[in-house]
Amino acid sequence: MGLHLNKLQGIIEGQKHSSGITRIEVMSEGYLFRLLVFEEQPKNRLGKTVFLVIKESEIAISKIKPIDISISNKPECKVTKIVSGEMLAQIYLQLGSASISSIITSESIQRLGIREGDTVCALIKANEIYLESTVD
Repeated sequence: MGLHLNKLQGIIEGQKHSSGITRIEVMSEGYLFRLLVFEEQPKNRLGKTVFLVIKESEIAISKIKPIDISISNKPECKVTKIVSGEMLAQIYLQLGSASISSIITSESIQRLGIREGDTVCALIKANEIYLESTVD
């Protein structure tokens, strides 16, 4: 199990800048992702096509959609495959037409009772999503 970077294509639909931080909203696979970019001067990115890059180790999994939590990104996904090792498990998730993956402990898979075909919530903090520009 090596480190995998998830890459989702999307379009920037919103941005707000204050005190060296820009909050960006990107529509990808039917979900509005929110991320933070640290920059002194904001760039006008509205309408641009970009890639969201997310390390699979930065995606936590929940069987229920948390309500009272500070994590901004909570897309519902379908579990398509689970590869369990002695310590870690790689979970493949369907998000719209895209496939992403998460790595959590094998113990967590068992404790949560996650099975292929389940619907789960992928939890991703806004500061754990990286923005990669594309050439328009």
